[in-house]
Amino acid sequence: MKKRADLVNVAKNQGANEVYSYLSTQSGWMHDNEAKISICRLATLEGNFIEKGNNEFKFTL
Repeated sequence: MKKRADLVNVAKNQGANEVYSYLSTQSGWMHDNEAKISICRLATLEGNFIEKGNNEFKFTL
């Protein structure tokens, strides 16, 4: 598992002062990897992910 500082936090503001989409990951309380994804302010998904290797992740709700 990657260190907390190595996990991903990405935001896309589409040239405005407001964030429209983002991906945020963190280490969970019981060593789970947690992710929160917001897509163009239409939906927010929260769940866990596992690292599959080759910079690929499997996300589950």
